[in-house]
Amino acid sequence: MISQLKDAVRELVEGSLGLSRVSDELKVFSAWSRMASSRLTGNVSLEKFVSGTVYLSARNSAWAQQAHLMKQQIISSVNEAIGKRIVRDLRIVSGFSEELSETGIQPISTCAECGVEFKGRTALCPICSRHKRESTLRALFRLVDREPSVAFSRVKTLVPGATETDLKRVKRDLKELRIDRELTERRSRGGKKRKDI
Repeated sequence: MISQLKDAVRELVEGSLGLSRVSDELKVFSAWSRMASSRLTGNVSLEKFVSGTVYLSARNSAWAQQAHLMKQQIISSVNEAIGKRIVRDLRIVSGFSEELSETGIQPISTCAECGVEFKGRTALCPICSRHKRESTLRALFRLVDREPSVAFSRVKTLVPGATETDLKRVKRDLKELRIDRELTERRSRGGKKRKDI
């Protein structure tokens, strides 16, 4: 009975809610932060984890090369720290995306949303930041879909975190989407008329 309940909960979490992917991302970031004592992690920063690929940014090309030479070792270490093989590839770019501290090592912060430790000075980890950003854009899409001529002054109050550039992009994207829908509808109506003749 308990095992059936456990299986049902696991299926719900991993399948329909898609939380398995988020859980894997959190595990990768947590494993990387536990490796923070090594010299490599002081000069190479974990940027994101997407579909089995870890994206790193190195302080400079020398550290990027060093990380590249250690690619298999890094993948193995992260997978070993997690306890299963979820990291399959590693991509490295030269140059940190965030500023380093005076010591050259990014401070370890705790995410205000999920509580995971990560390198950086922001309040949210990269995963929660991305989810918050996606949520903001979804809310902006819904608003602009309802009110196509909404002004930015109103957007600021209704969708906190949205920028004027976001508003312009969403309006442009929705306009293109409407045009595509209209063309598709015209084509489908035109095709029906031809069949009736």
